[in-house]
This record gives sequence, structure tokens and C-alpha cells, in this order.
Amino acid sequence: MNITCPHCQFSQDVPADRLPAVAPGKSILATCPRCAARFRLFPHEGTTQLLDPDAVSAARPRQEAPDYGADAGHGAEEQTPETRPTAQETADEEEDPRMTASRAYAREAERGRRLREASRQKEENAKERADDAEDSDEQSPLRNPWEEAPRGVGYVEGFYQTVLRIMFGAPRFFAGLRDDAPPLRALLFFLIVGVIGVTAINVWGSILRDMLASTADPQLQAMADKMPPERSILFFGLAQLFALVMQLYIVSGLMFLSFRLSTCRSATYARVFQIVAYSSAPMLLCIVPVLGNLAGLIWCLASIVIGCRAAFRLSWAQTIVGCLPTALLLAMLFQQTLAVLSSF
Repeated sequence: MNITCPHCQFSQDVPADRLPAVAPGKSILATCPRCAARFRLFPHEGTTQLLDPDAVSAARPRQEAPDYGADAGHGAEEQTPETRPTAQETADEEEDPRMTASRAYAREAERGRRLREASRQKEENAKERADDAEDSDEQSPLRNPWEEAPRGVGYVEGFYQTVLRIMFGAPRFFAGLRDDAPPLRALLFFLIVGVIGVTAINVWGSILRDMLASTADPQLQAMADKMPPERSILFFGLAQLFALVMQLYIVSGLMFLSFRLSTCRSATYARVFQIVAYSSAPMLLCIVPVLGNLAGLIWCLASIVIGCRAAFRLSWAQTIVGCLPTALLLAMLFQQTLAVLSSF
């Protein structure tokens, strides 16, 4: 029996024995495999009747490529492996025009489910890629603005940005240190921090001396007399600055030997020198009276430990083992110095 779609005139021969047995005057619900139009088939009369002519899909035959012209994106959906009809569905549609409405609805529901699943999977993949990019950006090393100061960012801006990155982004900053970086840049940074720190300490010391000298307590006045006079502040400050520079080279050398002999054979003196020099940035907190000097010292020591771990890609245990000998030696020297000073 030749069945012709009343909408697109697509025809197909179907053996009569494949049609369900119906009484005369009864019809069969069918769906056109080409235009998806639903119609009634009257086998005994050989006629068809189109159902819902206003709701007939305007889909093109599957043999034609989809049109992505000027109207693309307005109601058109791109077929993906998840939403494209399966081979079984296509075969059923092309070979059996007697597909009932329930089967058609079930097929469309399955395609919609696959479409929603594909959309959800795409959103999850996009979110994972965004998270990976963010994590990669958060873990990437930071450049050193102080080294770029002569090339346009300016010395003041470069110094300011470097201090912020050392104090609030130490792991990423120290991870970007290079062995071929000019050591004079790190030394100059250390000297600027040292000058600011020594000046702040002397200013607060001068204020404290004046406050003690103005009191009526003889003990407080005696303490004020032991403090360096104002006329020697400059000489005293230069001596402090010289001592800080010597301390920089000594601590860098001790830490370099400690790491080379213990946990990190690839450690270089140039990188250790930069770590110690740039870790002095928190000492700028000494501009805050009383607690600023102590907080800056603790922050400075923490920056050295964090910097060694990030620069040499070590674990916390390896970093502590590498820093411990230097810390113990400096503690012993500091104790001996206090003992000598207390003897006078």
C-alpha cells in the first residue's frame, strides 16, 4: 500500500500485512518521517487526513544540511551527538510510518533529556576550565616591579608595589626570583628599607629621650642620659646601617651553606641573597612606635622562611631543616652580645 503524507506529499510503499487490522471506517495515527506531520490513515479507503495543520513542524528533510544563514540562532538548535536522532530512531521513522503519538512524544522527551544533559555537562566543563585558569593564575609567580623601575614604572611605584607583594603575596613573589637578577637592585632595596627603619628608630628614640629627661624621676633621667645624644644621631644611624648590611651578607652566606649541606643542593647564593634582602620589607613597620619594630622583625623572619620554601620548591620540613642551623647560630650570637652589653 502506498502511503502519502498530506502535508509534504512524501510517499512510501508499506506492505499491507504490516498495517494493523482495523475495522472499516477506522483510522491509524501515523507520523511522516520527513516533515514530522501527524495524520490519520484510513487503510480501507486509502485516504489520509492531516491533524493539527497549524502545528506541523517546518523541519527540513534529514538528508539536507541544516541552514545556518541569516535566521540562525532564532529558534534553531544545533544537533550534537547527544541530541541527534539515533540510528534506531531514524530506521524506525523511515521504515515504519505508523509511529503513534505516544512513541513520538517519548522520542522527543528522550531527545530533550539528552539536550539538557549535554547543556549541563558543557556548563560544568566551562566552570572547571574557569576554576583551573583561576587556580593557575593564583599560583603563577609574580614579577618584581622593583627590577622594572628603570624601564618605566618609576622607582617610587616600583618600591611600593614590591613591598606590597612581599608582605601580602610572598610565596608567589619569591617563586619568581631569578639567579641572573642584578644583585645591586636587591641591595639597594635593602638599603632603602634600612634607611627608613633606622631613621624611624632614631626619631622615636629621640622623642623617648626627651620624655624621660623631662620627668622628675632620677632613674628615668639616668636612662635618658645613657641614650645617644642628638648630635651623634647621624653617626649612630650610619653605624646601624653598616651593621645591617654586614648582617645581610653574613646571614645570606650562612643560609646558603646550610641549604647546600642539608636539603637543597641546587641553592644558589644569588637567590638566597635576594630572599634575605627583599624579606626586609616588613621592617618598614618600625615607623609604628612600640610594637612596630617587634612585629616587623617577626614578619621579616617569616618572610625569609616562606621565601626559601617558594624559591627552592621545598616542603615545609626541608625548609625548616635548612633554616634551623642559621637561626640557632644567630640566636647564640645574639645571646653572647646581650651578655657582653650587660657586663658594662
